[in-house]
Formats: sequence, C-alpha cells, structure tokens
Amino acid sequence: MGDRSGEATTLNNIGGVYSALGEKQKALEYYNQALPLKRAVGDRSGEATTLHNIAVMLNKQQPEVSIVFYKQSVNLYESLRKDIRKLPRKTQETYAKSVSETYRRLADALLAQGRIGEAQKVMELLKIQEINTLTEGTRSPIPESQVALNQLEQEIVTKYTSLVDFGKLLYDCEQSKCSRYSEYNTQYQKLTNAYTQFIEDIKSKLAKVRSEEIERGTQDFIKSADRIINAQPNTILIYPLVLPDKVRILWATKGGALDQAECPLSEAQLSKLTEDFRTALQDSDDLNPVETTGKKLYNCLLPEKLRTVLKTNNIENLIFVPDRSTNYLPMGALYDGKQYLIQRFAISNILSAGLTNTDDKLQSVAKTSVLALGLTEARGKFSALPNVKSELGAIVRQQNGTGIYPGDQYLNQAFTKTILEDKIRGHRILHIATHGEFKPANPRESYFLLGNGMPYRIPDIQNLRDLKDIHLVVLSACETGLGGPDGLGLEVMGMSYFFMGDQSKAKAVMASLWQVNDASTSQLMQQFYQNLATGTMSKAEALRQAQLSMIQGMRIGKAGDRGSFTITTTPTSPTTRISHNLSHPFYWAPFILIGNGL
Repeated sequence: MGDRSGEATTLNNIGGVYSALGEKQKALEYYNQALPLKRAVGDRSGEATTLHNIAVMLNKQQPEVSIVFYKQSVNLYESLRKDIRKLPRKTQETYAKSVSETYRRLADALLAQGRIGEAQKVMELLKIQEINTLTEGTRSPIPESQVALNQLEQEIVTKYTSLVDFGKLLYDCEQSKCSRYSEYNTQYQKLTNAYTQFIEDIKSKLAKVRSEEIERGTQDFIKSADRIINAQPNTILIYPLVLPDKVRILWATKGGALDQAECPLSEAQLSKLTEDFRTALQDSDDLNPVETTGKKLYNCLLPEKLRTVLKTNNIENLIFVPDRSTNYLPMGALYDGKQYLIQRFAISNILSAGLTNTDDKLQSVAKTSVLALGLTEARGKFSALPNVKSELGAIVRQQNGTGIYPGDQYLNQAFTKTILEDKIRGHRILHIATHGEFKPANPRESYFLLGNGMPYRIPDIQNLRDLKDIHLVVLSACETGLGGPDGLGLEVMGMSYFFMGDQSKAKAVMASLWQVNDASTSQLMQQFYQNLATGTMSKAEALRQAQLSMIQGMRIGKAGDRGSFTITTTPTSPTTRISHNLSHPFYWAPFILIGNGL
C-alpha cells in the first residue's frame, strides 16, 4: 500500500519482539531496517525510539557504542520539544514517560563509565523536559539543548548511517525482488564486517577518549554546580537518579570533587518505601514506623560513601535535585537512627542547577517588603482558616508596632485578582495563605482561591508582572506541593513550578507536601519570618530553625487543618490526627524550600 511510516513502525516492533526473545542480532537487523525508513518519512520521534532500542541492544556488549545511540536519541527528543505542545494531553504524558527512560538510560550508561559530568548534564536536560511537560500550555517552553558527541562518537554515527542506508537499499531490493539482490547482499555483508572491525579497532581509542571525556565533563559539571555550591559555605549538591533496578546517587562538593554511589533498591521498591513513609508520617502518632522507614530511605539516599564525604568536609547544607519518587519525600524527616536529617543539616531542593539563580539575596528587613494575601472564611467546599489572620498580622508590620516586615496585607474580600496583580510590584516576598486545587491531569485547570472565593487560574501566574522581582513565594496552604499517583513526581512541586523555573520568575518557593494543621502552620510561619528577619540566616536555615523549634517541644491547642489545597487524583487525606505535640514530623516535615535557599 506504500505506507512507509507504518512499515517502519512494524519493522521496529518486530525488532522489539526479537529483543524480547533474546535474539539480539535479529532485533538489530530489524531496527537497522526501520531506522532509515523512519528518517525517510521524517518521523523524528520514531527515529529516536529506534535509536533508543539499538542502544539497549548494544549496552551490555558495547557500552561505549550504546552511549552514541542514546545521545542521538536524546538529541532528537530535545529538538522535538516545541512540537510536543501540539499533541493531545494524554499523548504528551505517554511521550514524557518514554522520553524519560532514554534520558535515564543514557545517564546510567555514562555513570557506569565514570562520566559523571556528562551524566549530570543529561539529568539537567531531563529536569527541563519534566518542567516543560508539567507546565505544558501555560508557559513558553525552555529552549532545547543538545548532548555533545566527541569526534570518535561522530565517526561511529557516520559509519553506522552508511551501513543502515545501504541496508535500506538491500531491504527495498528484497521486497521488490530486484535482480541485484545477491550483489547488494554481498556488499552489505562486507560493510557489516567492516563496521564490526572498525568498532574493534577503536576500542582502545574509545578508552582513551573516555578519560578525556571524564575530565571535560567534570569541568563542565563544576561550572554548573559551582554557582550553587559556592553560594554558601559547606554545601553539597546531590542528584538521585531513580532507575528500574537501582538508584544512583551522584554529588558535587566545593573544589570540583565529584563522586557517585549506588542504592540497590529498585524503582518499585523505592516508590513503595516512599509511600509507606508518607503514610507513617501522616497516619499515626507512633514514631516507630516513621523512624524505621526513614532509616531505610536515609541509607539509600545517603549511602555510606556519601556520609563519609559529609563528615570529612564538614557539610552543613544539603541541596537536592529530586527525581521520581524522591520528589515526594520530606528529606528533613529522613532518620539516621538517632536523629532526623534536619537536625544536622539545612536542606533545600532545586529544579535544576542551570535554572537556579543564586545571585539574588534578601536584604535587610527595612529593604524587604512583604505582600501578604489570605483567606480566613469558608468558601464553598473549603473550610475556614481562622489562624491566617494572626499569621499575616504577625508577619506584616502593623500600626501598633507589631509584625516583622514592612508591607501590605489583604484578607478575604480585599484579596482580589486586581490586588494581587497590581500590588506585587515593589515587594520582595509574596505570602499566600489560602486554599487551592492542583490538577495534574490538566494544569490549566488548577487554581488557588482569591479572598472572594473566585479561582485564580494557573495560566494567569505567568502573566504576573514583576514576578522576577519576587525573591520568595510562600504558599502557606496545604498540599501545595503534592502530586498525582503516577510515581513520576512531575507534579510534586505543584504551584511552585509556575511561580519559578526561569530567570524571569521568582527565585524560590516554600510549599508543603501534605495537608497541614492550620494552627501549627501559623506558628511555623511566624517563627520562620522571625528567624529570617535576623539577617543572620539563609532561608534554608531559617526554615530549619523553625522546624527545630517544633521538634524541641513547641505545643499548640486543638485546631483544624490548614485548608484543603487538594490534588484531585490524590487519595483522601487521613482523618486521623496526631497529638498536638509539634515534635512529631507530621507538623514540621511537609514544608520544603525550592530554589534559591540563600
């Protein structure tokens, strides 16, 4: 019928069947037939898939060569970013998952070769892909990039392309039963043997280039990570990479020291452990399951090799670039057997090193103005938040002299769309204490409530003028950070992704990972701002000290939950509530700082 696109897809799928049967050579034959057809019909996404499949076939026997094909696949996906916005939402989600696997496999292959710097670059690209997927249709996509191929890798591409192009000629001849089939087949076998010999001949060169790539990649990683690490003393940058069969942890410290370690937990095991940990944190006042699961996660995400680095280098600040299910973890609540991680370190997360601005810092109280917006009254299905009034009053300086920062506050009916959009200019902190609903299935429908009960939609956030002048957005509501059940963790940052993510947006966001207690949140927020106002603490340390004050015995009376900032695909929050001793991590652990932690 002349359906070349369908033919290419079928050839690729036959290759997949042979791969599943363990017949790698036959699989490669069919992938090699599919590849030039994919290119001929302009199916770049299909071409990327076939390149990925070829890389998988080569990974064990020829790992250096497999990297070449993974790189080509990733580069095609990078070039396709802007076109993905035209696809239906469900197609985008499926595409995002398939793309993610290629990036992860490439990063894993590079790490197996010791090429940590290159792997970090790939992980940064993956983070940007994930941000683009989450914010689809609400912001302009972050421009694509490319993974560099060295000279030898480019030679492999050239020779392999010649081989598969001739293979297409042979395949077409076979299909049409042309008279030159025997001649073409002989030539194809010669070309195949020549390519195989070429790979054998350059293995020693590839080993030499590998050491050069490690050095070059290390220097590139250092340039990217140094801004983050050197912004404050005694800091380490930690990248978990969640893979189907293990978790790789790589890190960078001052002076260009890079290293990695492995956790033997599979992706499924890590996800289950994360789910158990979250349940233990929210469902009971029994600390045993919290400490037991927290210790397992601690051992995985901070392996012994990394713990030695933390001790040797006197590390005080941990900055995570979370991946997959680790996005759902309150890192401060991980347990080392004696204490929580937050009792030893100031902790923050970043979207990616490349998207984090560490140049901007909060100045003195006199030069830091707060725009505080809140809702105290019940609105529709959302309950009242009685503690929001005292929270805002304690943060923004009042006429009677109370309050911490200069600024403006607007409650209930006064908190309108116009006030938010017109009053944001001139302020450095935006504090929003209200309900909201984040919908992972369609971010365009997500919103938070204005004081009059009207929704402020996610797409409108991108139009906030002067958001680039905002240093910190505080989302003092519940589940502003929690995402859906797909395990990818793409939505876990929730609203924060839309307030930040590039140089024209806010520098940092504080959010919460689960439904928080109204009174305890008010206490923590007031303590956080008091700490920040001293001028002696970074935002990460100010949050840490506020959390420590809870751990050390702060108590409250009975109070309701801080709103219902819900995720529509998230299971109903537990109805059981813990004793009002705020030392339990239920109260202090959900608060996370994302972005510039200075």
